[in-house]
Amino acid sequence: VIPKIDEKFDDTYGLAFRAYQAIFPALYENYPEDVRAMLIENLNGSNEDRTRNAISMIATLKMTDMGEKLVDFLDVEKLRGTTIDALGTIGSNAGNEKIMEFLTPDNEERLILRATKTLLKLEQYDIYPELRILLDHEFFTVREGVIDLIAKNESHFRPNVYRDLRDNKVNQ
Repeated sequence: VIPKIDEKFDDTYGLAFRAYQAIFPALYENYPEDVRAMLIENLNGSNEDRTRNAISMIATLKMTDMGEKLVDFLDVEKLRGTTIDALGTIGSNAGNEKIMEFLTPDNEERLILRATKTLLKLEQYDIYPELRILLDHEFFTVREGVIDLIAKNESHFRPNVYRDLRDNKVNQ
């Protein structure tokens, strides 16, 4: 079964991806080494669609030990968002340093928000200085997204927000 799935693993249609999400958990439960080998082979290949699908399946299967193998894909622009999400889903801090680099105003808004959500999912609450800068981002979606994430993690950011209010740094 796995070789047949691998033949079609470059399929990026939503229906095919949903099928992968339905099939892979059972395959992984019964044939973990075969599934792992297939995913690693597709990670190491040159086809970005296969690589993206492999990254997504690693996240779907919550393969927590695969974080280090994913970090290099943060340097591939077309795979960056999928990789950020996958690292957060599997709970890997392996790419935190690189993900932090995306918390700058000059990055794409979707990338900034994905990076922020992943870092907070990984309990990296020391990112307030970066979030503070993003509160002045040119796009409302980034400002609103950052405010929402600060509010959802209020207990961790409360001291920083209070300090900003006390020091009159709000709206400056």
